[in-house]
Amino acid sequence: MEDLISALTLAPDFNAVQVSSNLCQTLLQSHKDKQIVDLEVTKKNIQLLAAHVSCIKSPFTKCGALADEICAVFKDSCFSWNESLDKSAASFMLFCTAENSPVELSRPCTETLLDYFKGSFYSLRLQTVAAKPIDPKDAIVNEEKLANFVEIFFNKGKKQIIQSLVSMLLNLVHDANLTHNRYFTVTACFGYITEAIIVVNKSSQADIEEWTHASLLQLIKYLDPLTAHKTALDFMHNMVSYKSQSGGLQFCFIALKCVLDCSDHCQVSNLMKKVVLENQVWCLIHIGVFHSASSIRKVAVSSFRRLTEHMQKLQCFENAAQASVSISGLNFTSFHPLQMKNIATCQHLASVFEALEENQIHVVKPIFAKIKSLCESEVSIPFTWFLVISKRLLSHESKLVQKEGVSLLLNLNYNNNSLLKETSTLVCFVITLLQNLRDDQLYYTAQSNDENSSKEGPSIVTSLPTFLSTCLDLTEDKALFLKHVVLQLTLTTWSPVSLFYVSYAIHCLPETPAWGNKAVEDLGCLTNITVRTHHPTLRKTIQKMLLNCFFKFADPSNLSLSYVLKFFHLNLKESTFTRNSELWSQLVSWVNENFFAFTENTSAPQLYILKKVNGILEKDPSDLQENEIGSISLCALLLMDGLASKEGKLVEDIGHNIMLEISTITDKAATHAYLSESKILAAFSFIHSMFDVLNHDRVPKNTGHVTKFFRNHSRQILVGTLEFITRKILTVEQPEVYLQATKKLIFFLTYDHPSKFTSQVRSSINAITDMVSKVLQRLHSSKTFHFQSLVSAYKTTHWCLEILASLNIHLDKTVAARLYESILPLDLSGKRIKSSQLVPTGSELVSYCNLHWCILPHVIHKYRDMEQLNCTDVVHEIGSVIDSIPAACLHPIYSAAKSAVCMASFEQTKETETEMASCIKCMWKTVKDLITSSSFRTLYSHFVAAVFQPCILAFTEETPVYASLCDVISDIISLSDSKSGLLNAPIKSCVEYWSSNPQEQNQSPNLRNGNHQAQKNDISILLTHFLKSENLTTEVFSKVHSSALNHCQFLIHCLTYSPAPTKDSKSSNQAIAFACTLENSLAPPPPTNTEAEVNLTAIKLLHGLNPGQPNHQLFALNILNELLVRDEDITKAKPRHHFNSPTHLVKQKLWQGMILLFQFVPLDKSDEIVLAIIDRLKQDMQASVRHLMEWSLALLLFKFPNTERHVFKCLNTNILGKKGAVFSAVCSYLTAALLVGISKMHSKPFESCTEFFIQLINCAIPWCMTQHFSVRLYASAVLLRVRTIYHENDQLDFLQSKFPFLEKCLEFAENSSGNVGKNWHRIKESFMLFHLHPLEDFSLETILHSIPRLCLLDVPEISAIEDIASTESWIPVHNPRSILRNLNSSNWIAMGSKKLSDEPSSSTNLMETGNVQKKIVTSDIKKKAGGLVLVASLIDKPSNLGGLTRTCEVFGAEKMVVHSLSCTSDKLFQSLSVTAHKWLKMSEVKRWELEEYLESMKREGYALVATEQTEQSVCLTEYKFPPKCVILLGNEKEGIPPNLLRMCDACIEIPQVGVVRSLNVHVSGGITVWEFTRQKLLGLSQSTKT
Repeated sequence: MEDLISALTLAPDFNAVQVSSNLCQTLLQSHKDKQIVDLEVTKKNIQLLAAHVSCIKSPFTKCGALADEICAVFKDSCFSWNESLDKSAASFMLFCTAENSPVELSRPCTETLLDYFKGSFYSLRLQTVAAKPIDPKDAIVNEEKLANFVEIFFNKGKKQIIQSLVSMLLNLVHDANLTHNRYFTVTACFGYITEAIIVVNKSSQADIEEWTHASLLQLIKYLDPLTAHKTALDFMHNMVSYKSQSGGLQFCFIALKCVLDCSDHCQVSNLMKKVVLENQVWCLIHIGVFHSASSIRKVAVSSFRRLTEHMQKLQCFENAAQASVSISGLNFTSFHPLQMKNIATCQHLASVFEALEENQIHVVKPIFAKIKSLCESEVSIPFTWFLVISKRLLSHESKLVQKEGVSLLLNLNYNNNSLLKETSTLVCFVITLLQNLRDDQLYYTAQSNDENSSKEGPSIVTSLPTFLSTCLDLTEDKALFLKHVVLQLTLTTWSPVSLFYVSYAIHCLPETPAWGNKAVEDLGCLTNITVRTHHPTLRKTIQKMLLNCFFKFADPSNLSLSYVLKFFHLNLKESTFTRNSELWSQLVSWVNENFFAFTENTSAPQLYILKKVNGILEKDPSDLQENEIGSISLCALLLMDGLASKEGKLVEDIGHNIMLEISTITDKAATHAYLSESKILAAFSFIHSMFDVLNHDRVPKNTGHVTKFFRNHSRQILVGTLEFITRKILTVEQPEVYLQATKKLIFFLTYDHPSKFTSQVRSSINAITDMVSKVLQRLHSSKTFHFQSLVSAYKTTHWCLEILASLNIHLDKTVAARLYESILPLDLSGKRIKSSQLVPTGSELVSYCNLHWCILPHVIHKYRDMEQLNCTDVVHEIGSVIDSIPAACLHPIYSAAKSAVCMASFEQTKETETEMASCIKCMWKTVKDLITSSSFRTLYSHFVAAVFQPCILAFTEETPVYASLCDVISDIISLSDSKSGLLNAPIKSCVEYWSSNPQEQNQSPNLRNGNHQAQKNDISILLTHFLKSENLTTEVFSKVHSSALNHCQFLIHCLTYSPAPTKDSKSSNQAIAFACTLENSLAPPPPTNTEAEVNLTAIKLLHGLNPGQPNHQLFALNILNELLVRDEDITKAKPRHHFNSPTHLVKQKLWQGMILLFQFVPLDKSDEIVLAIIDRLKQDMQASVRHLMEWSLALLLFKFPNTERHVFKCLNTNILGKKGAVFSAVCSYLTAALLVGISKMHSKPFESCTEFFIQLINCAIPWCMTQHFSVRLYASAVLLRVRTIYHENDQLDFLQSKFPFLEKCLEFAENSSGNVGKNWHRIKESFMLFHLHPLEDFSLETILHSIPRLCLLDVPEISAIEDIASTESWIPVHNPRSILRNLNSSNWIAMGSKKLSDEPSSSTNLMETGNVQKKIVTSDIKKKAGGLVLVASLIDKPSNLGGLTRTCEVFGAEKMVVHSLSCTSDKLFQSLSVTAHKWLKMSEVKRWELEEYLESMKREGYALVATEQTEQSVCLTEYKFPPKCVILLGNEKEGIPPNLLRMCDACIEIPQVGVVRSLNVHVSGGITVWEFTRQKLLGLSQSTKT
C-alpha cells in the first residue's frame, strides 16, 4: 500500500482521486468479506490513504466521492477508534473544510464528520475534567482548531451544517473557562454567537435559544458591570438590525433579556435608565406583544413588566421633564412609555398584555374593563399602544376572545378622547379592524332558547354600523375615509358572510357624497369579488347593498359618466337589478338628476347618446372597450325611462336616434355588399344588449311609453335581421351574435302580442330552415367543404328549433321533412366529420358534436317514431363519449340523455337495458368526478332529470338498470352528508311517481287540504273512523308501490335526513335570516330550507296514503316496520345524545313519520307495537321525541282498548328500582294514559269514561309520594288535569268524595316553596298535559310544526307544509283549534332539552370585576437546583402521585422518586399532574430498595426528613430545613415503616386543630414542599407559628 500510495503521488490528480476512491472501496469490502484478516493492516491502509488525500491539490470536485468513502470507513462499526485513526480523520476533515478545498461535502459525509468531531471534542473535555495533563498542541481537536473550523464554515456559508456547529459552539462557550482560554476570548465569542444567529436565522433545535441565553450570561460574568452592560446592549443593537429576517426577532428578545438581566445584576441606576428610555427596546416590545409566535410574545410581555418595574424604581415619570429621549432611525417616539403620562398607565398596559396571553375567556374578559378605562379616559393611552392592544385582541388564539375583543373595540366611546381625532389614525385603525373581520364565526351568535328573544342580528352586526358612523362623524376628511374603506375591501379576501355584514355596515352610513372615479372603480372590483362567492343568495344582497352605497357616496361632480355606466352594467350582468325593480327606479332617478353634473358631459341627453352610438358604429371592434355597447344601451334606457313621464318628445328623440342608426344598417346588411361587417356586428350587438334589458321582467311602472316606442320601431329592424340571417348567416365569423340578437328581438315583439308576429316569424323561420337544410345537404354530399360553414349551419338549425319550441309553432311539412332528412342521422360522436377530408381541432370537434346533442332533444320530441333515430344507439353514444368531453360541454349531452333514456326504456330488450345501465353508470361517474367543480350543481340537476324518471324508477330488481339506479342512490346518500341540496330533486321525482295510483281509490271520507274552518267534530269522527278500522282487506301491490318498496331505504333516509350543520352553514343561515329582515329592495326572497324540503317531500308520500286502500296499508306497514328497526338501531348505536344534535333530529323525524302510520296497524300487531313503544320510553331521549312517542302510544291505546292493560301494569309496578328503567318512563306512561282518557271523552259520554279516570287516579296517587322529584311533580300535574276535567263536567263533588285526599295532595304541591314551587308552576305550562287534544289536534301542523316549535327546535314554515299536503289525505293540514298555534314554549319540558337550575344563574358582569386573574409568566422563572428530593415510593394511588408531581414541579423540586415510572401513563395520574411529569426529573426506586437508596443519599450529603406523626416529631412551623433534603412520604394506610423511620434524621408533623387524625398524603406532601420552598428558595423570613 505504501508503494501504491507513492506511485499515486506521481499520477495526475484526477487519476489519483479516482484510484484512491476505488482503493478505499476495495479495502472496506475486503475487510467486510474477511479477505484481509488483520484489522491493523486495514487501519494502516486507510490511514495512509486518508493522509494521501489530505495532500491532494486537485482542481476537480471528484474528491467528494472519495470523502464519502472514507467517511463510510470512519462510520463503520468494525473499526475501533485509536489515536492514529483520529489524527488521520482530523487531518482529512480539516482538508475537506479548508477554504480552497475542492471537496463539496455531501450531507451524510458532513454528519459523519460532525459526529466524529463532537466525539473527539467531548473526549478531550472529559480528559480535561479528569485532570489528565494534555498539551493543547498535541490535542487532536483543541479549541483553536474548533475556532478555525467554525470560522471556515461561516465564511463558506455551509448552511446545511451550520446549525450543528452553532449548537457545538454555544455548548463550548457555555462550558468554557474564559479566564484562562487563549482562543475563545469574550469578544470572539460574542462575534461567533452573532454570526451564528445571523446565519441560522431560525434554528430547528429546541435548545438553541436556551444555550444562547445561557452563553451570553456566562460571557457577561467575566466582565465588569459597565463593560458587560455595554457589550450586551451592543449585542442587542446588532440583533435588532436583523429582526426582519426569519427567526431574527427571536434572538432580538434573547438579547433584550440579557440586557435586562445585566441591568438587574449591575444595579446601576444610570444604566437602568438608559435601558428603559432606549427607543429600540420599546420598538421591540411593541413588535413582540402581538407577534404570532407565543414564545416571543411571552418574552416581550415579561420584558414590558420588568421595564415598568424599573421605571417605577427610577421615578422616570416624576423626572420626565429632565429626561432626554434619543430619537434616531425610525420614529419610535410614539411607542415610548413617557407619553403615557404616569406609571399606573404602564402597569395597566402590562396587566392587559399579560392577561391577553391566556386563552380562557373568563380570565381574559375581566381585563376588558381596564382596556375600556385606558381608551375612554380623557387622557388616553397613545394611539400606537391602543393599536397594539387592538391587534392583539384581533389576532388572539381564542376565537371567543377575538369575538369579544371585536365587540369591545366597536363599542368603545371614542368621542371623549383624542384616540381617533386625526384622520390618519382613524383610517389606520379602521383598516386594521376591517382586515380582521373576515372570519364568519365572529358574526355567528347561538340562538337563544327563548322564542320571544330579539330577532335582531348578532351584536357585531348592530355595533359595526354604529362604529363606522361614529368614525365618519369624527373624521374631518370624510372623502378620504370612505375611499380607504372601499379600497380596503378590495384588498382583502372575503367570505360571503363576512362581506355581507361589512357591506351592510357601510350601507347603513349616512349619505356623504365623496367617491370619485377611483372609488367607483374599486367598488366595481368589489362587485367582481362577490361574483366569485358560491353563495347566490348573499351575493345578490351584497351587490344590491353595494349599489345602494354608490347612490349614497358617489359624488357626480368628481365622476365620469363612463365609469358610472361601466359599474351599472356590471351589476346588470349580475342581475342585481331588473327593469321593474326598485333599484331600477333609483338608477333612473339618479342618472337623470345628475346627468349634467358629470365631469365630461355638457350636451343634451339625445345628443350624447347619438354621439356615443355613432362613435361605436365607426370604431373597429378591436378598439371597443369591454361592455362599451352594453353601457351605452343601458344609459339610453335609463334616460328614456326617466323622461317618459315628463318629456315624451325627448324620449322619442333618444330612441329614434338609436333605432334610426341601427335600422339603417340592418336594412342594408343583407343586400349591401360594401357595408362594413364591423358596423353590422356593432348594430346587432346593440340590438342584443338593448332588448336583453327590455326582455327582463317586462314593462315597469310609468315606462309603457318607452316599451311601446321600441315595439313600434323594432318591427322593421326584425325584418332586416331575419333577411340578413337568411342570406348571410353562414358566411359571417360570429354567427351566434347575430342569432342571439335576433332571438332577443323576436321574444320582445311576441311577448305581449304573439298573434301579430307569429305568422311573420313562422314564414321567416321556414325560409331560414329551408335554406339551411339545402346547405346541409350540399355540404354532406360534397367531399370538400368549409368546416366553419357546417358549424354555422348547425348553429342556425338549433336556433330555429329553439324559437319554434318557445313560440309553439311548427314548420311546414315539406320544410320539416327536408330538415330532418339533412340532419339525420345525427353525428353525435363526430364519426362522420372524422371520416371526411376535414381535420378539425379538438375544440372544434367538441363544438360540432355539442350542436348535434343540442338538436337531439328537439328531434326526439317531435319525431320520436322516425326510423332514422334509434334511441338505444343514442344511449350507447352517450356512454361512450361522455368521458372524453370537457366539463363545460357536458350539459347538452345530459339534457339530451333525458329524452333518449326515456324513449329507449320503451323498447324493453335486454340489450337496451344493458346499454341504459352502462350509460347511467358513465353519466354518474362523470358527475362525481366534477364534485369540486363549479359546474357540478348544473350537471347534477340534468343527471337527476335524466335518471329519476318514472320509466327508470319502474324497473324491477332483476334488471341491470335497477342495480345501477341503486348504486347511484347509495352514492347520493353518502354525498348528501357533506354536500347539501343533493336529495331534493331525486326524492321529489320519486315521490311524484310513487304518489300516482293507477287504480281508482276506494271511496272514503276526506277533508280538503288547508281548510282552516273545518269543524272539529268532522275531524274527530274522521280520525275515529280510521282508528277503529281494524280489519282491512289486502290487495296485490301496484307496480308503483312495488317501486317505492324497492327504494324504501332511500325514502327513509330522506324522511330522517338531518345532516350535522357545520360552523360555516350555521353562520351562513344566520346571515340569510338577517338579510330577509332588510328593506324590500335589498332583502332576498325567503330562503328554501333544503333539509326541511327533503323531509317534507318524503312526508308527502306518507300523508297521501289512504287506510281504505289495501295496497296502501301493506305499504304503510312495511315502511312502519323499517322505521321501527331504524329507531332501534339508532338507540343501540347512540343511547344518549344532545339536544338539537343530528341523532336527536333523526329520531324526531322518524317518529313524525311513524305517528302518521300507526292508524294502519292491524289488530294482530297491536300488542307487539304497544309493548315496543312502552319499552322504548324507558330510554333517554329528548323532549320532542318523547312527546311524539307518548302521543303515538295514546292513539294506539285508544284504537285498541285491550292494550291499555300494558300501561296500567307498568304504572302499578315499582319499575324505578328495576335495571334499565328510568323515571322519565313513568311520566310518559301517565301522559299517554291521560291522553287516552281525553280521547275517550270525545267519542263517548263522560259518565262512561269515569271508570278509566278512576283507574288512572289510583295509579297516579302513589307516584305523588315517590322520592323522584320529576315523577312526583308530574303525577301531581296529571291529577290536576283530571280534577279540571271533572270540574268541567260538573263531577268534581263525586271526585272529591271518592278521593278526599286529592285536594290535600294538590294543595301541598300548590303551596310548595323554593325550587319545588317554581317547578310546579312551570309544569302547569306543559302543553302535553294541559293543552294538547290527541284527536282534535291530530294534523300536520301539530306534528311537524307545533310540537317541535314548543320544544325549541327549528321548524318548517306552514306554507311549506301546505305545499306538500295531499288533497286526498284523511289527515288535515291545519289545526281547527288555535290553542297550540298561539302557545309559547313552556319552561317545563319533561326530561327536557335544557336543564332547570335550582338557583338563578349569577348575573355578575365580568366587565365590572375590579381584580383579575394573573397567571405566572413561566419565561421569568429562573430554575435553581432546589436541593429537595421527594421520595413517594410508598404511595399507591395514581391520583396522589399525580398531585405531588405537579406540586414538586411548581415549587422547583430537584427530583421525585416513585415506585414505578409506569404510573405516569395512568389517566388518573395525568389528570392531576397535567404535564408536570414532563418537566420534573423523576426516577424509579422500588419499595424494597428504599433502604439502600436512602443510605446513598445520606452519603451524598442529603438530610432524611420523614413526614410522620411520632413521639419525637417536630412541628413543621418550627423545623428549619437543611440546604439538601430528602423528604420521605408514607403509605396512604400504613404510613412509613419502622425500618425507614430509624434511618431518618428528623420527623416532622403538620399542626392541626380538627378532630380527624391526619391529612391526605398529597396534601401533607404539598404543605411540606411549600414550607421548604418558602424557607430556602423564595427567601422569606421564617415564621414561628401559624
